[in-house]
Amino acid sequence: MSFPLPPALRRASEDYAAGLPRGEIARRVVALTERYRSGRASRGAIASREDVAAYLLARLPATYAAVSAALRASHRLMPTFAPLTLIDLCAGPGTASLAALERWPALSELALIDANPILLDAA
Repeated sequence: MSFPLPPALRRASEDYAAGLPRGEIARRVVALTERYRSGRASRGAIASREDVAAYLLARLPATYAAVSAALRASHRLMPTFAPLTLIDLCAGPGTASLAALERWPALSELALIDANPILLDAA
């Protein structure tokens, strides 16, 4: 089963990257991938708005799909589980929180925690 980004999230990601040259974003996607593969955490791998735009366009869709699949599996195991609050550790731009809100729209309180302030600003 596929878990595409909700249209509003796709638009928000595209709006965040609006005005940035696509070539620059593509270059940053490659650099970001290399930084992650070398073991750097997001705080060291993502250092600018342009890096965040690259993350949103290149990595967020796959991360969102993976989290959505995990939440769907947990829902099958615990169909009555309906949380009202969520703590999202290492939240990045809030990808897991957004997937959780899609699964459980009654979530009323979210705490997003991340060491990278640039990613939290994007969230």
